[in-house]
Amino acid sequence: MSIKKALSVVALVLAFGRCELQAQTGDPKLEVGVHYTAIGLVAFDSRESGGGVRLSYNINKYLAVEAEGNIFDFRIGDHPTDDFLAAQGLLGVKAGLRNRRLGVFAKVRPGVANFPMLKVHRSFCSVLQACEGSGRSGSRFALDTGAVVELYPTEKIIVRLDIGDTMIRFRDDSFFSPSGLVRINDGLSHNFQWGVGVGFRF
Repeated sequence: MSIKKALSVVALVLAFGRCELQAQTGDPKLEVGVHYTAIGLVAFDSRESGGGVRLSYNINKYLAVEAEGNIFDFRIGDHPTDDFLAAQGLLGVKAGLRNRRLGVFAKVRPGVANFPMLKVHRSFCSVLQACEGSGRSGSRFALDTGAVVELYPTEKIIVRLDIGDTMIRFRDDSFFSPSGLVRINDGLSHNFQWGVGVGFRF
């Protein structure tokens, strides 16, 4: 084999290897984001807002596993108490389609919503006063379902919009509002939640 042919083969192998490497590393798997979110809580008859962080792992272009944590400050705006921080933690999947500039997904993310000021009723509790020291925490099962729209202004940056229904399972709870004790019926509450944020791919 001549030197010219040998160099041609080497150049072809290097070019092919470079294409393979770009194909493997050109689609980042890990995403980290921050966002603003707001929720209309039917049980509390209030609209609350807060912020959070999100961590996602892209299994492929169509499916991702993601975890999200949010904090809501009930002390601002339309609030049921004067000292109330609520937290939300979710872990689930999003699935859909995307190209270089746009992605549209559906999401299903079970988790927990925590309301530290919730009180739990028992049979010996009066209608006007919630039970104290029942031992049950303010954590309630939550399920976030809805849609996600993502814009990709660059390969590494994501602008994301979430909209959906956050279902929360209350269990004969109550809370103290400025106007007095408010009871929450046992059952599943549907709450519209949306969020907007920015993320970074790695």
